[in-house]
Formats: sequence, structure tokens, C-alpha cells
Amino acid sequence: MNSESFAEFNKGYRIGDVLQQISLTFKSNGVPTPRLDAELLLAFLLKLKRLDLYLQADRPLTEEESFHFKKMAKRRIEGVPVAYLTQQKEFWSLSLHVASGVLIPRPETELLVEIACSRIKRTQKEGRVRRIRVADLGTGSGAIMFALASELKELDLYGIDLSKEALSICSTNARAHQQMLKEGQNRLILLQSNGLGRYLKKASLDFLLTNPPYIRTGIIPQLNREVQQEPRLALDGGHDGLDFYRCILKETIEVLVAGGELILEHGHDQRAEIMDLIKCHPEYHDLECFDDLEGRPRVIKLVKG
Repeated sequence: MNSESFAEFNKGYRIGDVLQQISLTFKSNGVPTPRLDAELLLAFLLKLKRLDLYLQADRPLTEEESFHFKKMAKRRIEGVPVAYLTQQKEFWSLSLHVASGVLIPRPETELLVEIACSRIKRTQKEGRVRRIRVADLGTGSGAIMFALASELKELDLYGIDLSKEALSICSTNARAHQQMLKEGQNRLILLQSNGLGRYLKKASLDFLLTNPPYIRTGIIPQLNREVQQEPRLALDGGHDGLDFYRCILKETIEVLVAGGELILEHGHDQRAEIMDLIKCHPEYHDLECFDDLEGRPRVIKLVKG
């Protein structure tokens, strides 16, 4: 990074000029989305909407604002993701608190939420049970659970994660969205565990959702530097990326009710391998596969017989 890139603007430099300069600096330093990142960081710092940056393009930055923005911009060039710098990420139109202890929610995971919402609504209409019990294994920030809570009512939501730090971040999001949970009569229970059997009874769940670690261990050093900033625990799926699927397929059979559903996200190149694993578990049926908006394999839904 060229330190002179940040030397030109100080107190009095206008928002529009700062955006232009930092966007160019980001681009020359290999930041994948330079203009967007500059807008997100500056809007966060100034407590403005991105549109307001252009409406107030002639507004000068104070000395303190200039100092903090340069500091954030340098960290972004060093590879720190925008979401970790702002400590927030939008998912399913919800603002979620994130930090370096959790995986940053991805837009692709909204497909899993969409499918789960549809399946849960169908179960509620059937009237088999009054409250639907849903577990999110590897909940992280709780993005999947809070998305469900924003759409559905009368759910018992179990957020399970091995990471104490992740559960702490999830708790912060629960407090921020407490009113939403209350209005929907949704209950949230957080559990620290690396599996399902420790706290959940047999045949106690209607739905198990998960976006587990699925990156092959040997691939992780080759990932872009932004992804490498995220928790290894949330990325590493073992030598073939399938370790967690083997465990999930086995353990879920015990905790799902008859007719209960397992909905899991996977890597775009893993569907065939996961299908082979599923063949070892005849307890599952009604298998459905779903592709994301870019046409890539992304989600599998199974029903316990």
C-alpha cells in the first residue's frame, strides 16, 4: 500500500472527493468492489445512508472523521472485510451484528431461508403441531434464525454453535431484534455444542437447518484474504469438505420427528458427493435439490421417514 494515497485528504476534504480518491486507492490495491466498499465505510462512519453521500457530496470532513476513515480504509486494504470493520451485515433485509468470531452471512444462504420458510408454512397449515421446533446447527450470528423469525410465528428456535464467541454475537442480535421475536411469539434458545445429541432429545425437532463448514482443508490457504480473516472453525470441512455432512446426516435421524425435514447448504461442487453420502441413510426420502440465483447447486432438502 502506498502511504501517500491517504496523505492528500485531511480536514476540510469533501465527501465526494474522498469517495473518488479512496475508490481509486482500493482499486489499485486489489479490493474486489472498490467503490461499494468506500461507500459502505464512509456511510457507516458518518452515520449516513449511501445515497446521502451523494446528496451531501460537498460536505467537508472534520479532522476526526478524516482520521478515522483513513484508519478504516487502511485496514480494508490489508484484507479486513467491510462487515468486520462496520460490525454489521445486512441479511434478509435485517441488520445483524457481526465480528471476527463469526462467519459473515452470505446472500446465497437466503435460498436456504426461502426454502425453510416455505416448508415450515406448509407444516403450520397442516396443523400437526402448534409450535414448530427448528434448530440451526452452526448458527453463528443467528442470521438464519432471525430471518425465519421475521417471516414466521410461533417457532421454537434452537441456535447451536460450538463457539462461545459466536453465541455471544448471536445473543447481541437477539437483543437487537427482541421486539420482532416477541411480536411473532417466537422463542430463541441458544446451545453451545458441536453436535445435536447433547441437548436435544430423540424425535424433538421438526426442522434441522444448517450451513456447515464445507471448504476442503487444503483449499483454505488459497482463498482470498478476506475469507481467510473469517473463523477457521466456520470454514474448514476437513480434507474433502464433507466431515460435517457425515455427522449431520447420521445425528439428524435421531433428533427429527417422523416427517421432519433436514435442509442443508453445500458448496457448488459438492452435490454429487453429498448425494452419495445420503444413499448410506435409507431413513431419508423426498430428496429435493435447489440451485441459487446464479444457477449453482446450493441446497438439499430431505425428509425423515
